[in-house]
Amino acid sequence: MYIHTYKANEISLKPGELKLQDLWRIYDLDVEWTGIYSRRKLVEKSLAKVHSFIPIPPLINQLFNVSFDKFSLDNLLDFTEYLTLVNPEINQIDENPERVFKKSSRLSIKPEFKVKFDSFIQQYLLSAEQFAENLYENKMKHMSPYVDLLLTDVTQQHYVDENIPRLNNSEAFLLQLCEYVARELFYNPIIRKVVYRQYFEKVVVSTEPTQKGKKEMDIYNINYAVKRIDCRPLKDIEDEIWLRAVQNEREGKIKIKLHFRWKDFGGDEIHSYLKNFYLYDAKIKSKR
Repeated sequence: MYIHTYKANEISLKPGELKLQDLWRIYDLDVEWTGIYSRRKLVEKSLAKVHSFIPIPPLINQLFNVSFDKFSLDNLLDFTEYLTLVNPEINQIDENPERVFKKSSRLSIKPEFKVKFDSFIQQYLLSAEQFAENLYENKMKHMSPYVDLLLTDVTQQHYVDENIPRLNNSEAFLLQLCEYVARELFYNPIIRKVVYRQYFEKVVVSTEPTQKGKKEMDIYNINYAVKRIDCRPLKDIEDEIWLRAVQNEREGKIKIKLHFRWKDFGGDEIHSYLKNFYLYDAKIKSKR
């Protein structure tokens, strides 16, 4: 208000060019940028702390350099907090214990478990970083080795330890391993970014009119275009159409359904896409 009243002529190219609403927009954008800047600083500090103990994958640093949105920054922060929990040497110097995940007891892992799991992954699976590189480059840059043995036999011979509870037989070891690998994949921000894009590209929108909508939304109604949308990709829906659909749903005229084209897990295109960059493929191996 002070700038608009007393200083507008000093910063405007022409008298009256700078309007009050322009100043409020600048203020709003400045508040948003301050929040993003503070978030980036927090992520930068967290990455530096983790990097002082374990190397940060290059792709993570690349992602940070181009991340100026809350979604990407939150994923990076989740990633650093997860690494802090599964690496006790980092967790011991946590400067702000109040920020630790509420589910930290479930995510933390005993050092002897982590050593065995990481060794198994290195020998027989893809790491989360290798899987992320495959997805990022859209090719099988890394491939898990072919194992002509049952995993239960492998674990029984080399990894099972009868003196460690929950790792004292093959089934128990593999169950704990699956949970560990799932968390490694889930908290990797590159994988999250790719999966988010896949969901946005594959999800479709359908609408059905309610009894109220059937009565009021005839062919001459301005909102007739959103009365019956059938499996239209979300990414192809114009902003105006989406806003009209949301407004009419609030008014009780239609119901919006976000779903996929496939009916069951067997037809899950996202799962198939991810599987192609993770699992061993004998056909690809034979061609090489």
